[in-house]
Amino acid sequence: MQSAMSPHEIGVLEVLEICRLRDRLPSSIEFFLAIPENVEPGLELSPTFAPRVHEVARMVADCLREAGYEVKDA
Repeated sequence: MQSAMSPHEIGVLEVLEICRLRDRLPSSIEFFLAIPENVEPGLELSPTFAPRVHEVARMVADCLREAGYEVKDA
């Protein structure tokens, strides 16, 4: 199993294992992501990564709407 980066973090594999143990494993999973330029610690998003966050959020909202969920814009 994947190890967590901090003691407070739960990873995707742990979530899937919990779902399996509860007999609630989804039939499919979609990932939406943006790959950062670097992963060095800091308080700000990089100029390249920052605009991608909104793009990925739009993709997730569109996917949820297509699945029949109501999504409210913030």
